[in-house]
Amino acid sequence: MSSRETRCSIRREQPDGSSLFGISKRKRYKTIFPRGAIRKLELSHERVMSLIQQHTQEEIMAKKHYKWVKTSNLYSYFAANTADHYIWALKKCAQMAKQL
Repeated sequence: MSSRETRCSIRREQPDGSSLFGISKRKRYKTIFPRGAIRKLELSHERVMSLIQQHTQEEIMAKKHYKWVKTSNLYSYFAANTADHYIWALKKCAQMAKQL
């Protein structure tokens, strides 16, 4: 595995063995305060933006740049983990706010 592949690897399992969206993750964040949630979002966003900035535009748009993207490109992964995810999260927040 090249250093670039190592740098971009995505951890699918947590240290405790649970999946990223496993029940322990839900329990862990169920009582988080808004400030804490915002800070976690900021840190996550900074990490993703750092990964994006480590690549050229050609690398981001090239299909099959890494084996793990299969027939896709990095753009698809970065979009899914930034803008598309934020839109989804805002809709979820709006739904939850209506229930309050």
